[in-house]
Amino acid sequence: MRLALTFMCLAAFLILSSLWLINNASGGGFLANQIFAAQIHFSWHDLQQHLVWLGPDAIILSLALFAIPVYIVGYFKRQEERDGPYRQQLAALVLATVVLTVSMAGALYLMGKHCASVNEVLVPMFAASWLVAMASDYMRRRMLLGLFLAFAAGFYVMNALTAELARTQSSMEKARDILTLTNFDKHLVLAEDCGLPMEVGAVSEFVDFPVFAAVWPRNSVQWQTIAQRVVNKSYGAIVVNSRDGCLLPPYHFWDADFIKLLKNNYKPLIEVKDDGRDQDFYVPR
Repeated sequence: MRLALTFMCLAAFLILSSLWLINNASGGGFLANQIFAAQIHFSWHDLQQHLVWLGPDAIILSLALFAIPVYIVGYFKRQEERDGPYRQQLAALVLATVVLTVSMAGALYLMGKHCASVNEVLVPMFAASWLVAMASDYMRRRMLLGLFLAFAAGFYVMNALTAELARTQSSMEKARDILTLTNFDKHLVLAEDCGLPMEVGAVSEFVDFPVFAAVWPRNSVQWQTIAQRVVNKSYGAIVVNSRDGCLLPPYHFWDADFIKLLKNNYKPLIEVKDDGRDQDFYVPR
């Protein structure tokens, strides 16, 4: 138990030190962004949607819940092996269980936010895989067979997505090359993901636009300022998702009034893949 607490304290120190360095490097922007993002309300609908997206990954999470009692029972059955290095397995059990419990609670809460993604579950997935791997030492052969079949199903799903991922990556690289050669004003770009403007040497107005869009009311001064800049053609380019651009409800960020305003002042140049999603790249008319 003392060894588990030592590991947890060391991990907490490393995490807090890393966050402190990131916050200092960003001039306090990281902490300010996290505080601002905390204003986004929790939604059961968003949580349900993100859980559905997890799909096949739920196999590993379910196995982790089964692995915990298997590990505990197997550990206490081997009383004669508790001395020496074997004691470290108890520390590993406590540490992995605490990490899984705490991180899963945080992940479920974060996935209930509108601007969240399934990436929030990466830490719980690590702890779940760790628990399953340790518990496999105490499982019977029949259980191990079921375990291998479950992982095989997960690998099958990942393999089925490989071709689509390769196509998406190729499309993103092609679009990046085209935009790099495109002549447009790069002093200010309105984009949902700041990665695309940065990739082509432009300045993005927002670092994390989905967070701002989820917090600001639709009639706020900030939205009005964006609309006015579109009218004045202050943006060298604008990148919006194709669904909103085609006026397909439900709208993700941009409503019909904004899209009409956008198309009156900007013209579409190319469709690009940004973060695996279809995006339309606009330049001033």
